[in-house]
Amino acid sequence: MTKGSELSPGTFVDRRYQVKCVLGRGGFGRTYLAADERRFGELCVLKEFVPKHQGDSVIAQKLHELFHREAQILHQLNHPQIPKFFAVFEENNRLFIAQEYIDGKTYWRLLQERQKRGKAFSQLEVFQWLQHLLPVLSYLHHQNIVHRDISPDNIMLPRDGGLPVLIDFGVVKQAAPHWYEISSINPDGSVEASVSVGKLGYAPYEQIRIGQCSPRSDLYALAVTAAVLLTAKSPNHLIDPKSLEWKWKSLVRVEPEFVQILEMMMAEKPQDRYPSADRVLEDLAAIADQMHSTSSNAAAIDAQLDEPAPVSPHAVTAIFSYHSRAKALNLDSTLLEAQKHAPKSAKSRSAVSTVAKEGSAPTHYPASPSQIRRSAFRNAPSSTATKPRSQSAASSHRQAAPTLEPSTLYPMTSPQQSTSVTRLTVLVSNESERSKATKRVALLSLLGVLSVSGMAVSFQSPHIAALCRPLNNCADGRWIEQEYQQATQQAATAKSLSDNASQIDDLEKARERIRRAIAKLRILPNSGDYAVPARQALPNYNELLERIEARLEKEERAAKLLNRAEVEARMASEHTQAAKTRQDYENARSLWRKALATIGAIPSTAFVADQAAARSQDYTAQLQQVDQRIAASPEVTQPSPSNSPT
Repeated sequence: MTKGSELSPGTFVDRRYQVKCVLGRGGFGRTYLAADERRFGELCVLKEFVPKHQGDSVIAQKLHELFHREAQILHQLNHPQIPKFFAVFEENNRLFIAQEYIDGKTYWRLLQERQKRGKAFSQLEVFQWLQHLLPVLSYLHHQNIVHRDISPDNIMLPRDGGLPVLIDFGVVKQAAPHWYEISSINPDGSVEASVSVGKLGYAPYEQIRIGQCSPRSDLYALAVTAAVLLTAKSPNHLIDPKSLEWKWKSLVRVEPEFVQILEMMMAEKPQDRYPSADRVLEDLAAIADQMHSTSSNAAAIDAQLDEPAPVSPHAVTAIFSYHSRAKALNLDSTLLEAQKHAPKSAKSRSAVSTVAKEGSAPTHYPASPSQIRRSAFRNAPSSTATKPRSQSAASSHRQAAPTLEPSTLYPMTSPQQSTSVTRLTVLVSNESERSKATKRVALLSLLGVLSVSGMAVSFQSPHIAALCRPLNNCADGRWIEQEYQQATQQAATAKSLSDNASQIDDLEKARERIRRAIAKLRILPNSGDYAVPARQALPNYNELLERIEARLEKEERAAKLLNRAEVEARMASEHTQAAKTRQDYENARSLWRKALATIGAIPSTAFVADQAAARSQDYTAQLQQVDQRIAASPEVTQPSPSNSPT
């Protein structure tokens, strides 16, 4: 392994990590995917620190200290959304850190994949994404740790659909101001600043220019990342080049309250930002119901606009109540003429005839007023085409009113039914011109009121308990119930994994599940049907988490003892093979006894207990052979004082 050169696949590092491939290269080092031969080939990440200007001994020493400082910080972190630290070592003057491998995709890669489909992340996705990542920042900041390098390519989504994971901490990158120039270009076109850590566009001004980092710096970078995910544009396209102000909110539709939270997170001055991640979480929780209900309504509207939908029978009353009210206004008669059309498009939003031939039953229902309104927007003529009608109505007092025009309604239809057009023609009696115009205005106003009121009810029904409960579409309850049910399922899975665990991986999965369950319960509102059961479940979930973590700690300690015993046994075997004198064998015996003592410290209930028992038998047999050789070796006699020459 040549100093400074990139490691090729197949290279062994520290006699245990076999390099598989290069995952990334940067201004501070390289990242490799490796297999840990002492963990049954489990994949891990090797981060090699390769600083520039290594010829300067003062800088090299400082960077060496910072590298070990990062290792110490990573070692003390224990969070499911942060890669686990395995080891730090130095080989041939090359510095390495071994970490957990996260099998997934960065959010920059996920965003690129969506861009190819012409999409970005929705506001609800980004809202929930923030709720999942802010607790990680809170955990770090409470330990006086600042990430310093938050961006879409430093946040990963595991393939198993777990919570986002924060990677690539920038502790070592802090180095010292003025030591390095701006270095590598990242996949998103942003420039990584070696001086202050962080990427231009994502890091705030005080971090880029003077190297000052604080929890507020991380919140700023997280908010910029959120804006990038919402707009699918890099930060340099989200800032006005003249005013240097953010313009991202003009590029995407976001709830005003959510905009205010993001703007406060990314305020120019640190003192104008949120003081902590916990405060941001509080404000997000306050608008959680609104975000979920708004997104649910938007999704429902989009689905109705994009796909044909069956019509509710209850809408018949809303439409035909118009007929009875028209008679109440002394309109002479109403004639419904069903003119059949055969549209070529399967997705045509033409109206369905609600009046069948005499003697036959109607086969279709008319659409609700809100659907008619949306259809009218689709089929509405241009403003120049509608202008003569308004002029005609306005001038009805000065000239003879023309015959009342037919009003054609285009309700939504079911995709399973044939489509036709219903033309609603209203014929009025021979009355005065003034009366005709008045009734026409009244009729059109009535239709408008029915449409608007129907639309209002359809949009507000998820928020009206008397309506949403029978319809089973309460906006607040749906997402809360979903989150609660998912939490209980994950907790049940965690308990099952813990109870039936046979290896450390099972306990780690159980811990991850119960942590997800706890996180879901914590973001639920403090009021509502699920507030009480959520509060009651939290202590039980926390207790389960403590039990799993305690057991996991014991199992990890047992695994470390087994690994240590194996290392001691290898050393004992090497000494035994090289032994030539009685003293050499006695030294080897001490090593075998040490390995046996280490094995003996492993509890009989540990996952590795069977392996430990097998190793114990093997080491005992090796020790017996060494004892036999010692017994067969002549003792070295020391000359007695009486026999010494005078």
